[in-house]
Amino acid sequence: MWRVDDYLATHATTDDAKARFAADRALRETLTLRDIGVWSHFVGDGCQPLHATVHYNGWGDYPNPKSYSNDHHVHSMFESEFVNAHVTIDDVRKHLAPFASSNPHGLLSQSDIASIVGGYLSASALAVPTLYDIEKAGGFAQATPQAVDFTATQLGRGASMLRDLVALAWEDSLNDSVGYPAIKVRDILSGKVAPSGAND
Repeated sequence: MWRVDDYLATHATTDDAKARFAADRALRETLTLRDIGVWSHFVGDGCQPLHATVHYNGWGDYPNPKSYSNDHHVHSMFESEFVNAHVTIDDVRKHLAPFASSNPHGLLSQSDIASIVGGYLSASALAVPTLYDIEKAGGFAQATPQAVDFTATQLGRGASMLRDLVALAWEDSLNDSVGYPAIKVRDILSGKVAPSGAND
């Protein structure tokens, strides 16, 4: 919708229509920023291994052959105190993955998105034993290089995923349709079709 509003704010045939589309574009910008802010909380939560396991706040009442910690403080310590005290933006930047376009000429399916998100969460779950190994060895308490790098790696994964999902949504918006009856965004941006209200 933002792409269409932005185009029609300058290409609609009357000043009234241009003003309407410009106002709608401004509203959509505000809503999009709000939505990305809310969304980023959940995407960020997904890179925290303890959000992808039953062992989320200490190992809990489960078989524990490696004698992992049952300290309920481990969760908040890892995602807040340790990050704030020992991890820098530059540490995280080193772990950003390059963006790879997924399907620039066709809409991503729900299955495509589920696969991307599922892979992301599965990788977080696989990091649970490493987190507990570092904690058991005192790595977080002593802020060892391994502990800092592990934490920065997880944050880099989260930052990469958020960037990828936002970029894929933006890329995918070109392949979508708007309105009823639906009109292809590409057809509007090429001037081939004008949606209702663009000419008044």
